Amino acid sequence: MRGRTISNVGVSLGYLLVLVDSTVLNVALPDIARSLGGSVAGQQWVVSAYLVTFGALLLSSGAIADRYGALRTYRVGVFLFVLTSVLCALAPTLLILIVLRAFQGAAAALIPGTTLALIGRMNPEPADRHRAIGLYALVTGCGFAAGPTVGGILIAAGGWRWIFLINVPVGVLALAWSRYFPADPKARDRGARLDVRGQVLAVVFFALVVVVIIETGERSPIAAWALIPTVCAAGLLYWSDRRSAAPAIPVRLLRIPPILRGTLYGFTIQVVMASTLFVASLYLINARGLSPLGAGLVLIAYTFGPCVLGPVVGRVVAARGPQLPALLGQSAAVVGSVAIAAVMFVGGPLWALIATMLIAGAALPLVIVPITGLVVAGAPAGSAGTAGGLFSASRQLGGAFGVAALGAVLASVGGADGAAWAMMAAAVVAAIALLGMVVRPHRVR
Repeated sequence: MRGRTISNVGVSLGYLLVLVDSTVLNVALPDIARSLGGSVAGQQWVVSAYLVTFGALLLSSGAIADRYGALRTYRVGVFLFVLTSVLCALAPTLLILIVLRAFQGAAAALIPGTTLALIGRMNPEPADRHRAIGLYALVTGCGFAAGPTVGGILIAAGGWRWIFLINVPVGVLALAWSRYFPADPKARDRGARLDVRGQVLAVVFFALVVVVIIETGERSPIAAWALIPTVCAAGLLYWSDRRSAAPAIPVRLLRIPPILRGTLYGFTIQVVMASTLFVASLYLINARGLSPLGAGLVLIAYTFGPCVLGPVVGRVVAARGPQLPALLGQSAAVVGSVAIAAVMFVGGPLWALIATMLIAGAALPLVIVPITGLVVAGAPAGSAGTAGGLFSASRQLGGAFGVAALGAVLASVGGADGAAWAMMAAAVVAAIALLGMVVRPHRVR
């Protein structure tokens, strides 16, 4: 039992690497803009270039894990993530940084689906699996929580480039720990060939959608012109997937109700969480005048819930099922987002903002832990990696669209009011997901 716990902690370390990088970056955006130039749109692209390739390539990363082995894919992903992190730290211009962030997202895509597949392999019993997912949420949540503060410290000590270099020791530790994970089966069903054409089209389509959203916020004519290639890319992706034995978007899995609900709710909660971190970071530094370290300390309130609630939620789901925690979490997302917006509108004190962020931050583990269990349990035999990749893709693409859409609201309105209206938009997204959970409750344990 102790050895299994150690392995569960270790397998979470790779995804922790990915999460630390995403939350560290938010407080560094103003420093990057001062160093390399760029508007709010440029800062959005530093985040979204990563999330688009990350999310789109996650659609096939699970299939790669099923085909070539989860452990082997995990190790390759961690190694490439460390390599691209070093290159990002050396980027001389904003454009090169954005391009390198896209490659970093591609490397990161190999990690989340494989971690879920390895957790499923190590914990075949449902109760053990829920507890393992709770532990997984604790480890990754601690990285999520520590990110803003670590980012502020690194920027104060040496500048934004250090936020990428911090990935090197964590990645080396993750690779060393992987020696203790269960080996890949010698005999695997390699299935159909991977659809490279469809995967490229998926990246292009999602990237163009983000272009339209971001440029709309900037009130640029590029948004209108980009609609034409966006529609063309959507049509080509549909055509490619209809003719592929291994489509980029595995529609067959989306016909399974638990997986469909998991991907939809994973998408919506990440729209709220990722965009809130983006908007709140810029609000605290630009509107409130805090330093990156000061903003990181305030954002601990938002990331505190994911750090401490994961194991507790895992035990509750194991005992009571997924519906109650998911409803509580989605309700926290709605109430917390509205409360954050209210504080921003009136320019309330920081302690009030911290209190509202504590409420909103509790949403992530309360929603993610039960719906992750739904996806893992609902995956057909031999498709655990593909289902995990689809679920993780929905979350990352939700983050990309959230940063683009709510960042567009922020850029369009401007100032503290722009941040407040962006948070109201996040509340609307969370409310729609809450309504869906009430109308179609979770029934799989």
